[in-house]
Amino acid sequence: MKLESGSKKASQKQKEKPKESNDDLLKKFPNIFQIADRGKLVCTLTKHELPPNELCNYVVSKKFLWEWKIHQIMEQYGEHFDSMGPGVLACRVTLRTVARDPADLERHVNGKRFTKELPIYLEKKEAEKQKELEKQQAAEQRERDAIAAMQESDTANTENKVEKEEAEVKMESDSPISEHMDSEIEATTPVSQVKKRKAKLTESSAKKVKKVKKGGKADA
Repeated sequence: MKLESGSKKASQKQKEKPKESNDDLLKKFPNIFQIADRGKLVCTLTKHELPPNELCNYVVSKKFLWEWKIHQIMEQYGEHFDSMGPGVLACRVTLRTVARDPADLERHVNGKRFTKELPIYLEKKEAEKQKELEKQQAAEQRERDAIAAMQESDTANTENKVEKEEAEVKMESDSPISEHMDSEIEATTPVSQVKKRKAKLTESSAKKVKKVKKGGKADA
């Protein structure tokens, strides 16, 4: 067996790329790994659980890189795809199915058909969104108009009630019967008591009108 010289081994070590720290890897793949029980890490893409000291080897594994590439494509174009089952996606832009494969997805989103129809699809989607917004605004305006009409009707009814009650109070105070009763009271009652009674009646009438103006119903 041929042994390597010390200088050759040192040269190979210099060529080896230094491993990235866990902190650097977690920053490189944000929101991809979560801390689980007993300090282990869980990959949100593959659902695999691994100890922290294996992170450096895990991020270069075939399974992880497969899911990571799909994740990168979906972060940019994911809203235009729907899942059709295990391993199959449906494209809303081209109305075609695509394999859930990073190479196929990359080829699809960079293809002529997708790049040509994407602006048309986005414009149509924005028009539908604007139409829905206008529809919602129109419904809100109709609701505000209905509330304003109800308030206006209530105000008109209240004003009519106030006018009616004021007219009734005026008729009561101006009626001959009321004057005759007042004359009889004045003839049989001391002057001071008559004045007090008139003041009380006037105060009662004023309160009745004030209550009606506030929207209440005058007491009989």
